[in-house]
Formats: sequence, C-alpha cells, structure tokens
Amino acid sequence: FGLSDKYERVREPSKLFWPGSILLFVSSVCEADDNSYHDKPLVGMQRYYLDEFTKKATLDSNEKKQLKRVIDFFKMKNSYSSTVIWSNDPGTIRHPGLDNKATFHGGVMVDSAVQASITYLLKQSNQR
Repeated sequence: FGLSDKYERVREPSKLFWPGSILLFVSSVCEADDNSYHDKPLVGMQRYYLDEFTKKATLDSNEKKQLKRVIDFFKMKNSYSSTVIWSNDPGTIRHPGLDNKATFHGGVMVDSAVQASITYLLKQSNQR
C-alpha cells in the first residue's frame, strides 16, 4: 500500500518549505552525491515506476539495473491483482483487499480502506 504520486507532491507539513512530501524531498535533495538536485529513486514512491520518469531518468547503468529490478518485482501480476496498491489510483481495480484511499503518508496506516484490505487479505491467507 503506497501513496500515489499526486498526493506525494501536495500533502504534508513539509510543503511550507518544499512542494511535496518528505520522501520527495529526500529523493530529490538528500540522496544526491554531489550536493546538487538529483532525482534518486526510492522504492515506495510511485513516480519512479511511471514511464515518464524511467524514459527521462539520468541514472548510471548500475542505477538503471537496480530500478528495473524493483519495477519488475512490483509489476502487475494480472488484471485483478497488483503487488502495490497506490492510493486513489484510477488504474487500480478496486475489490476487497485492493483498496487504498490515503492522501498522506501517515494516512496509509490509519486509512479505513487500507485496514479493511489488510483484514481481508489476512482472512484469505488463513483460509488456505
């Protein structure tokens, strides 16, 4: 369960000094090796799974390999199941176990849709 990119860019108190979430700040400023702006992929951020990023990313060959491994790991399994449930993502088919309505990072843990999804998934795993 993760926060969609549209929420990553606008919510959280950090927007007073940075136009987005703390993770966006960390990936853009704090992860730079040379003290310059750098867009360093972080696993839990949707933007790094989107074609618009992967096509224009200025990563070295090792970083590109690492990013591809993560993207391949989290790719859609089939049309009804995904390994990542992004919040309020219109591209995700919603049914029990696949719902996420969080609008900020702390909200993912307390979102009733996420809690219901986790409860559903746990009950399903106990029935196997």
